Amino acid sequence: MLVSEPAETINSWIASQGGGFAPPGCFTALGWWENGELVGGLTWSYYNGKHCLVNLALSQKRFPRALIEASLDYSFNKLALRRLTFIIAASNITIVTGK
Repeated sequence: MLVSEPAETINSWIASQGGGFAPPGCFTALGWWENGELVGGLTWSYYNGKHCLVNLALSQKRFPRALIEASLDYSFNKLALRRLTFIIAASNITIVTGK
């Protein structure tokens, strides 16, 4: 299930998974819950009208399609961004490779 609140909980969970930490009070968050547990999340911060930074974490080796679609819609349709920079710790690289 897609959620945007509580944003601080999503942000803290992302940080606990090695996905970085957005500055408190200066970000937007989306999370994905399965079976009563947060399993994926993104935060957008440092928005300047055309670009922002995204922190990302997943606890499973897959990115739920609905979370991908919602995050891309938010980024490129609602915020009208031209570019995203993802902040992913080297220790969390399996988020990208799936390995």
